[in-house]
Amino acid sequence: FVFSVGAPEKMMIQDPAVRIRTLVAFGLVLAWASACGSSSSGTDAGLGSAEGGSDGSLRVDAAVDRLGSEVEGIDQVGADGAGIGGSPFMLLVTETPPGPYVAEDLWSGVLIFSVAGTGAPLVPVAGIDKSLLADPACVAFRASSSEVFVGNRHGVNAADGVPGSISRFIYDRVAGTLTANGTITGNSLSAVDQIAFHPLTGEMFVADFNYPTSGPSISRFTFDASGNAVANGTLGNGQAGGLAVAPDGKRLYATSGGQTSSIIRQFDLANGGAPLADVTIADAPRLFNMAVHNGVLYVAAVDVNKVYRLSIGTFDDLTLRDSIAADGAIAVAFSPDGNEMFTAAHLT
Repeated sequence: FVFSVGAPEKMMIQDPAVRIRTLVAFGLVLAWASACGSSSSGTDAGLGSAEGGSDGSLRVDAAVDRLGSEVEGIDQVGADGAGIGGSPFMLLVTETPPGPYVAEDLWSGVLIFSVAGTGAPLVPVAGIDKSLLADPACVAFRASSSEVFVGNRHGVNAADGVPGSISRFIYDRVAGTLTANGTITGNSLSAVDQIAFHPLTGEMFVADFNYPTSGPSISRFTFDASGNAVANGTLGNGQAGGLAVAPDGKRLYATSGGQTSSIIRQFDLANGGAPLADVTIADAPRLFNMAVHNGVLYVAAVDVNKVYRLSIGTFDDLTLRDSIAADGAIAVAFSPDGNEMFTAAHLT
């Protein structure tokens, strides 16, 4: 994945109130906003926005393109967005070559861009070097500790002997810097594809792609008083490519990322994570990263160049609404004001 200041973008108006930008990139994209002491965070590999939160704090409205890049946003202290709609924010992009069996010399880092507001150009700033990561595929922001979590795939085959991990970085909202803060391993982490936080309890759910071997689909972690991740069991079995938690925290949604899979799995978090009936989207293979925005579930479908929208009902049941054209979309993220959606074109 290569993204430069002059990288091409496609801008499409799908809704009178929402601008959509497809980042022609080769990785997952995440956008997060951080303004004047408040922050935004993403999900499953992403940061969020400066409103209500995915870990019980600020709202998380970002998502991730899988084998491409992920987008998340953070409001920037002191940034001048005069003349541009919305708050200034940061956009994070994981450089993620298509897999599996990604050679170690192709593993890359996380790009970061400063965005003055809705529709503004992406301005490159210092990112996260690949030496601090291991084939990153997703980004998430934990607002309660002001940390960026980066999910690592390790080549989607444990090329370095580690099946999966999550790198932690403390985000300084004033200086705009990221400082390494340890790594999470174990509890069946495998080729991590997306990270999501429970909106009330702060529990972390991780999508494990599990390739080429099989294993638990979702790893669960809580955090102790010192902020250490504590294994809290697993859910499901087989590949998981994307995750999202319903706004009320009672249901977990998961995609498999398989090339012939068009289902969204559901787990009842109010009943110990018991599996519920799958939801099928016809003719939509390879569903990947997801994001929840304004009571709607956005699901990236990389092979059909779409982002599907499903309404989340009163009891968290899903109903397909429509789809949005987005080239090779593997991840989804929103600007802090919700007026712009970013997707990453993974296979371009």
